Amino acid sequence: MYTAFLIPLLIALPVVTAGAVVAGYATAIAAYWFELRSTERHGGRPNPSLR
Repeated sequence: MYTAFLIPLLIALPVVTAGAVVAGYATAIAAYWFELRSTERHGGRPNPSLR
């Protein structure tokens, strides 16, 4: 009886976890990339604008 509920849960859990991990890495890489591009635009200095 519980197997019908447990199998989709055991399949969905790793998929959701992997998606969250990939999204976290993608966010960190995007933040690093945009900061790097901002630094290049300002002559090697971080962007002074906080907006």
